[in-house]
Amino acid sequence: QLIDCMIAFEALFLKGERRASSRGKIIAIACSTLLGSNDEEREEIKNTLSMAYSMRNSIVHGGECRKDVNLFEVVEDVIEYLRQSIIKFLD
Repeated sequence: QLIDCMIAFEALFLKGERRASSRGKIIAIACSTLLGSNDEEREEIKNTLSMAYSMRNSIVHGGECRKDVNLFEVVEDVIEYLRQSIIKFLD
């Protein structure tokens, strides 16, 4: 689910971005700007999505995921941010 969600975020927020090194950062900043209603919320969204993109990279490229993070909780948050983003794009 995490990989699918991050692909959806790429479709929503990247619009032709080719630099692989900055994709996670661009998604995190764009989504946090779209959804966050204050600095604290924006920072939380940005941190979660940055971590999620890093986890996605580890999964896709054969690295190890962080052991100190609950993958299921991260995926729940990511799904919620994706759902909210899609709703905002459709409004």
